[in-house]
Amino acid sequence: MVSTIILAGGKSKRFGTDKKFYKIFGKTFLEHVYNAVKKFSSEIIISISSQKDIERVLELLPDVKIIVDEYNIRNPINGLKSCVKFCNHNIVAIAPCDTPFIVPEVYIYMMQFLGKHSAVIPKLNDRILILNAIFKKASLESGLKNLNLHNRVRDILKYINDVIFIDAERLRKYDKNLITFYNINSKEDLIKIKNYCTF
Repeated sequence: MVSTIILAGGKSKRFGTDKKFYKIFGKTFLEHVYNAVKKFSSEIIISISSQKDIERVLELLPDVKIIVDEYNIRNPINGLKSCVKFCNHNIVAIAPCDTPFIVPEVYIYMMQFLGKHSAVIPKLNDRILILNAIFKKASLESGLKNLNLHNRVRDILKYINDVIFIDAERLRKYDKNLITFYNINSKEDLIKIKNYCTF
């Protein structure tokens, strides 16, 4: 069984409006991510940065578990530290809300490699896509304890042993254009990616 943390507490500065509530193809970014990850998750936890967003998230997804970040710093480490303690399963997947075109089969494929390892992390060229990774909960918690809120998320790799990296090229079988990992930071990014979507 899998707990998935959706990271939805970012600033959205370059995008110009809160990305998690922005609609594309009739649904918000957050709904797209939720609908994808629910296909492999027994539990979904959404990380947000402000209490004021709770009601709006619940209007979209009334059955979801919401955790407000503990500290007033908007970054993924804060979201992960705040949420992981509430995960009820031994496997924890991570999904950012600004990758709204996740293909669930990509995560399902990666999970089969976890086994006794600490984490499975996709790698695209030289980019380690740690915010699309799958962890053993104990390893994620242990690694996060060694990080402060000003570290980079990938610094967790200094404290986690036995990590499996999956070349993203192997994932094209399930996601031809690798849109699962397409991070949307601006409206221009959105225009580019629309051509690859099938919604």
